[in-house]
Amino acid sequence: MRYPRIGIGLLTALLTMSLAARADATPRDQVRALHTTVQLIAERDAIVPGRSVWLGVRFVLEPGWHIYWLNPGDSGSPPTIAWRLPPGVAAGPIEWPAPERIPVSSLVNYGYDGDVVLATELRAPARLKAGETMVLGAGVKWLVCQEVCVPGQADLELPLPVEPSSRPGPSAALIARARARVPREAPAGWKARARAEGDFFVVSIETGRSEREGVFFPLEVSQINDSAPQRVTPLDRGLRFTLRKSNQLIAAPATLRGVVRLSDGRTFVVAAPVAQGGN
Repeated sequence: MRYPRIGIGLLTALLTMSLAARADATPRDQVRALHTTVQLIAERDAIVPGRSVWLGVRFVLEPGWHIYWLNPGDSGSPPTIAWRLPPGVAAGPIEWPAPERIPVSSLVNYGYDGDVVLATELRAPARLKAGETMVLGAGVKWLVCQEVCVPGQADLELPLPVEPSSRPGPSAALIARARARVPREAPAGWKARARAEGDFFVVSIETGRSEREGVFFPLEVSQINDSAPQRVTPLDRGLRFTLRKSNQLIAAPATLRGVVRLSDGRTFVVAAPVAQGGN
């Protein structure tokens, strides 16, 4: 975990506060914790044998507070979900919505504020019998931050009946919006390449049209300097990012992977092979 740089006195206060951040150990589908409410929600009103159902962990944050993306940026730590599922039910990976750049003092973090859902696909075995009730559990841990950070954890449970068919549940729209915010793989016609030039990576992305603006979110930690300004240059058929290298970077990666948000709000995952300057 990469926690913000804080003083000893503040760290002591933080550790004291973290005791209060532990949610009630009794499992339930919603928990009110310090600076956030955490809820386990489902896309459908039932589980259908042999089909998938989408669940989500929803964070509703107080104004001014945020949680983190899978790469938290200069500091912080992303939420974790430990699923407790009936035999035969399998959970896929978290689908991370595209983040925002969140300045905190001299740092820049990548994360979310307001209302965010982390969605996961659950696959149910065909042998389930209609009429049963499946209890789906999730142990959730997170770090919620403003100028200080407060660790939190909750033990959530959501019962869903097993039925031959299902209908959209009351949280279906929330999960749909969250999944719509997940970056897509870059189209096959795009071309991405990068050069390592001194203290910078120069990343060029051809999208087939001129792009006025963009933001680059690195998928790996400690590759670029997260708090440094990103210089964006529009090109006839795309755009170019000039990104300062992280001072923790030992050697240039073979590929620079990241999420690119364009000026129209679309987000894509790109992988740019890195060449040394002059190549």
